[in-house]
Amino acid sequence: MRETLQNIYNGPATTIKNKTYFSTRQYVEPFINAVSDFAGRHICEVKIADQLEGNGTRAIYNKVLVISICNSEYDFNVNGTVYHRVVCMSYSLDTRKPLCKFYTGVVDPDLNFYAFGDNCMSIQDIEPENALDYSSVQTVFRNGLSDNCQEMLEQLVTVPIHNSPDILGHWVDFAIKKEYYNEAGKVRMSVTLPVDVYKSVTMDQDSEFYFDGEEIPMITVLKSFSSFINNDEKDLNNRYEKIQLTNKLLGL
Repeated sequence: MRETLQNIYNGPATTIKNKTYFSTRQYVEPFINAVSDFAGRHICEVKIADQLEGNGTRAIYNKVLVISICNSEYDFNVNGTVYHRVVCMSYSLDTRKPLCKFYTGVVDPDLNFYAFGDNCMSIQDIEPENALDYSSVQTVFRNGLSDNCQEMLEQLVTVPIHNSPDILGHWVDFAIKKEYYNEAGKVRMSVTLPVDVYKSVTMDQDSEFYFDGEEIPMITVLKSFSSFINNDEKDLNNRYEKIQLTNKLLGL
């Protein structure tokens, strides 16, 4: 769910399996300070824990995603769509291995996320009662400036995907078999994701991604994948990995 930065700053410290972790503000505010020179707008998404703190009115945020949108000087335009560079922080405390990720990429006006560089993420363990190291945020941002997001998105405007009977089977087979690996472990996309995307671009005439023709623009397919990933409130912490899997699925 979407929340304001000020509201999540009220998230208290939490104890999980006798381990005490910082408050939301203690994790997020140093990140906001780290990006303050180049990003001034912040969008927060959270998953509220089942338990409530104190008198039962303060929500505990064990899963948090902060999307910091870079200043307009870093924007670029592709075929009439303005893309914004972003630096993101996501962390999860109530998992087998609590982790924090800093990563970069771009978003479109609907906040659908795209990333094409492999060196645009930093991952670290979250240790109880220990502060995170935010020094990698600047490195992630600099790496993002030299990625090929603009070039790739410009190319995808003119690249078609042939709408053949085999395409859905190929996508589902990929979702079943392929995984994305990094220091955090492995991530897979849901088998239902390619099915939902296929329906949105070839069958659902009310979908914003619907395209009536045999040659579907690659950018339309990618945007549909990103939109479904973006709207998955159950998984805030693996968007970077899932868009990288999507890139591989589409041969990008």
